Amino acid sequence: MSHWKVRLERCMGIVTALTGGVSEREANDALNAYVCKGNPQHEEVSLGLFTMMLTEPAQAQKCYRDLTLVSRDGLSGLLAKMNQMVMDKYMKLQDTARIQDFVVWLVRGDGSGVMAILGSGNCICMTFS
Repeated sequence: MSHWKVRLERCMGIVTALTGGVSEREANDALNAYVCKGNPQHEEVSLGLFTMMLTEPAQAQKCYRDLTLVSRDGLSGLLAKMNQMVMDKYMKLQDTARIQDFVVWLVRGDGSGVMAILGSGNCICMTFS
């Protein structure tokens, strides 16, 4: 199993443990209390909620709402981790796959975000507000 997969599953497990079987208000309080412990906990909750958004479509809207409520950095830390994941995976592609151009565009709710253009051995990453 890849490093990212293990980490994302662990982060999702943390979020599930904090929010499982409690009311939405209690879940939000638990997430906020955990995030306030420090940057590693903030990152774990952000990655856990992001993973849940992708793997549990029925919960995506709730997870995004929770993510925006607990985010202390305007989601910039999550966007940085997403960039890192994309680049880690891109570097492992075989040459034939790298030749093909593709675009990764990540947008936050306020219209700002990150666009990465990957291809022909080059990568251009832009963050916009």
